[in-house]
Amino acid sequence: MTVHKYLIGIGGSGAKCVESLVHMAAAGLFKSNEPVHLAMIDPDKTNWNLKELKSTLVNYQSAKNALTNKPNKANADKDKTNEWFSSGFEAISSNSAPKSQSFDNLVWSPVYMEDTSLKLLLDVGNASNQERRLFETLYSKSEMNEKLQYGFKGHPAIGSLLIAKEFDPDLSVEQTALTQNNLQQNYWTRFCGRQSEITNIIADGSDVVRIMVVGSIFGGTGAAGVPTVIGKLHKLYEKAIAQGKVQLGLVLMLPYFKFNKTTDGMQNGELCAEADDFIMNSRYALKYYNDSGIAQYANQIYLVGNNYYENMDFSVGGVDQKNPALVPETVAAIGISEFFGRGIEENESSRNVLYACRKDISDANADAAMISFEEFPRANEFKTNILNFTRFAMGSSRFLHIAQNIYDNPGMRIKESWYTVYFHNMRAGLVHRKPKEAERLALKTEQDAINQYLLRYLEWAEDTLKDVDSVNEECIAKFLASSTDTDFAFSSLYPITKDFTWKSLKLFVRESSPSKNATPVQALCSNIREYTAR
Repeated sequence: MTVHKYLIGIGGSGAKCVESLVHMAAAGLFKSNEPVHLAMIDPDKTNWNLKELKSTLVNYQSAKNALTNKPNKANADKDKTNEWFSSGFEAISSNSAPKSQSFDNLVWSPVYMEDTSLKLLLDVGNASNQERRLFETLYSKSEMNEKLQYGFKGHPAIGSLLIAKEFDPDLSVEQTALTQNNLQQNYWTRFCGRQSEITNIIADGSDVVRIMVVGSIFGGTGAAGVPTVIGKLHKLYEKAIAQGKVQLGLVLMLPYFKFNKTTDGMQNGELCAEADDFIMNSRYALKYYNDSGIAQYANQIYLVGNNYYENMDFSVGGVDQKNPALVPETVAAIGISEFFGRGIEENESSRNVLYACRKDISDANADAAMISFEEFPRANEFKTNILNFTRFAMGSSRFLHIAQNIYDNPGMRIKESWYTVYFHNMRAGLVHRKPKEAERLALKTEQDAINQYLLRYLEWAEDTLKDVDSVNEECIAKFLASSTDTDFAFSSLYPITKDFTWKSLKLFVRESSPSKNATPVQALCSNIREYTAR
């Protein structure tokens, strides 16, 4: 029986949790034979976190193809690299675009007009007196007039109404045909409507569909969207859920960051989220989930927060909302992978209570921000995989940077002896012919595909690991800032051996034989992995 996986991320925290899941898949911490079908909800489509997620997904897919597509398929399964990038991700797209090739239509917004407000969207000007009085009772004048291009700004009552109004997967065949060119209007029809893959899977009856919804409960978009969407999904699939054909999961992000509000980028009277309200918002949100029965809709619920709040830069949204990766988002991603990876019989049983918690900080001088690897769920596996992949990313990105520099400067003198071992047919003078342009372009494409993803991964790892007490927090930052000629020691990223350095890695790679069943870049990366894995 196959488990088909669907993941809906809502708001900025949802986007960050989904990105952490992508990086975990790269490091072999999330493995799936079936692709994960992604949907994102956010009215603020210019949010930097969403832009970063889409870029990461594209680069992940390119790196996955470059590293795992072996010229000799018969030997592909023998390569340890297959354990990495072991899950695919797909987004809803138009019928003419392959799902795995484009993430342009990843995000759905319940706000379908630019420069609009709740008052305009509800057409309050043409409402009856009774309707107008109802709106005035439920919403303040500021909430009715607030421009929504940057989201719901800590006011979930605005978002829940609009999401409930526009989340409509049950379009008729005629309506679907009329909206076929409007990917926003028929977004949910394609995701979970009558003609969707989910509907076909349920009708077939032999497989199981798991749908995970992730977002925060203390802000605006996540707090508005998560209960609304899970309620809609439960109503839509109530019969299939009772039959065990559909299983729902929730990741609810409790407060884990704060910010000091400023007036930067704000206009007079403009609404914004208030960090001082996060705890109170969360308390009432959890009470609502329990009292309304929404908590009973999910087969599994994961609540993730932190008693130490990371201090973030204040932003009203858009490109300025560029948040670093934080540990709770990675813990949430582990929860998502656990939900998707559980055995069928486990999710059919009664709801289990799972928990992972921080160790007590009894020492008054202890740094509350610091966390040990032992405090992560799946601690040993997480520590081994993350550190191995991080060392691999550091070594590979350095090699690929040097190889790219040689590629871009055909006349330069080659000082790197390892280069001729792997790329001997890429330079005139190394062989008795001029390399073909197609070969050179193929090499450049392969190098770029892998390196762009690895650099983004290292930025994520730098943010995520900076508070892990057994990791030198400056290691990755120094590496990213260093020149290609600077020596560095891998042992600074968790002590291993004294000679675990860039210089010894170059020697190892030079003396290792490239595999004949792989491209030059694949052979290079495979040998780098062999050296950096511990």
